[in-house]
Amino acid sequence: MKDQFPAEWEIISSASAGQFFGSNGLYTYKSVYEGAPPALRDSDVSFNEHWKIITYVPSENLFVPQNKITVFLIIILFLWSGFLFWRRTLFSIEKDSISNALKESEKRFLDITDAAGEFIWETGPDGSFIFVTGRAENILGYSAEELVGRSPFDFVDEDSSWEVRKEFLDAAQEGRNFNSLVSKFVNRDGHKLWLEFNGVPVMDEAGNVTGFRGATSDITAQRKALQDLQDREDMLQSISDSVQDALILMDDKGLVHFWNPAAEKIFGFSSAEMMGKDLRACVWLEDNVDGLEVSHEEKEGQSRLFSSYGSFTVNVRRKDGNVFPAEVLLSPLRRDDSWWVVGTIRDVTERKEAEDALRKLATTDPLTGLSNRRFFMERSEEELEKARRYNRSLSLLMLDIDFFKKVNDTYGHDAGDDVLKALSVVGLKVLRNVDVFGRIGGEEFSILLPDTDIDGAVLVAERIRNEIEQAKMQTRSGALTITVSIGVATVNEQICTLEHLLKAADLGLYAAKDAGRNLVKVQLAPDELV
Repeated sequence: MKDQFPAEWEIISSASAGQFFGSNGLYTYKSVYEGAPPALRDSDVSFNEHWKIITYVPSENLFVPQNKITVFLIIILFLWSGFLFWRRTLFSIEKDSISNALKESEKRFLDITDAAGEFIWETGPDGSFIFVTGRAENILGYSAEELVGRSPFDFVDEDSSWEVRKEFLDAAQEGRNFNSLVSKFVNRDGHKLWLEFNGVPVMDEAGNVTGFRGATSDITAQRKALQDLQDREDMLQSISDSVQDALILMDDKGLVHFWNPAAEKIFGFSSAEMMGKDLRACVWLEDNVDGLEVSHEEKEGQSRLFSSYGSFTVNVRRKDGNVFPAEVLLSPLRRDDSWWVVGTIRDVTERKEAEDALRKLATTDPLTGLSNRRFFMERSEEELEKARRYNRSLSLLMLDIDFFKKVNDTYGHDAGDDVLKALSVVGLKVLRNVDVFGRIGGEEFSILLPDTDIDGAVLVAERIRNEIEQAKMQTRSGALTITVSIGVATVNEQICTLEHLLKAADLGLYAAKDAGRNLVKVQLAPDELV
């Protein structure tokens, strides 16, 4: 065999066993050793050497089966290779897609956190940073690489260090989140910043906290804005507390939302008592009208009193019921898409008293306290105008003391003055609040009677005459009795001016005196006795 098939023999001799395709067929060989099984030694083989067993199958016997197997194996190999290539390609595509999605998600997350002014971080078991995003450099001045391995506490201001450490330690021990942890930090340049930390714990499989993940944002600008706002509020509060006027804030329904200490002092109501209450509880209708009859217009005006703007004076009540005059100034304020009213209220009692004193000096007779001649004439003109406008009655009495010169001559001018004052008291008791009682001369008085016709005026005149006649006038010279004569006139077609009215009443007065005194006489024309 060595000479006949040298190439095949070289292969067979180089190994103890094997199988291969030669140029002319399939060779299978195995070395025979001493003690080999008998079945192996008795095998029918093509070539037999004393130390090798060789099996030979010619190529023609292998041609057809070899070709089918080869094709089948090639097809299987091709399909398997295609399947593996498809799987690898699909896996690669999925991997790239997932990787791109993760990168996009991470970029989107980092962009959002950067836009929000935050940097993301993670700390390890020792509390040091193990991951920090680049945004941290814009805030603290340190790069992410410089921060990794350092503790957040390295940058905390000394005044806030213990509070931050305690919050981190408590969160780690309890395994909980921490939110809105605000503290003061120091950046690379030494500037102090206000940072807000939010974090969640990182747990191992045993449930132990191994660190924290979180986000930090710079809120220095917000803190400064809040502090500036607080400073302004404190300043305004100090101003509000120091002013002597009541400062109030009301909504569009008239309900109180601010009530300063001066308001508490002026009204006697505490801020807690007035919050949400209507300020009109301190303003009573009857304190701001004369007489008992109130018109519809006055009621409407009262209800709108604190809904308008501007300055006005009104009578208000304290908690104890005392009424005092107040000057009110209201201004509109737009707030939260609603209209509000800012008001100041000043107690003007002293000023009103001073004004009243001056007014009294200017309008009253110093001896009797009645209206003086000038004020009586002004009021008479006003009432005459009203009577014309509303077609109302208006009458006037002219009154003079009988033989008053004899009282002065007999008892002295002091007694005469006492008589004048006593007569004024008697007359005021008879008259209404709307009537105007004035002293227009030495012992001459005039009485204006609004909404009173001639018959009513005569009744009033007779009553006054009778009351004075019956009265005991107490003087420094003792009790005296006097009588008066009264002339009566009323507005009509012939008497249409104050001058005519006064002249007609004066003519009536002289007619009463000429008729014997202590009488009432009517005069219906300014130049004719009736």
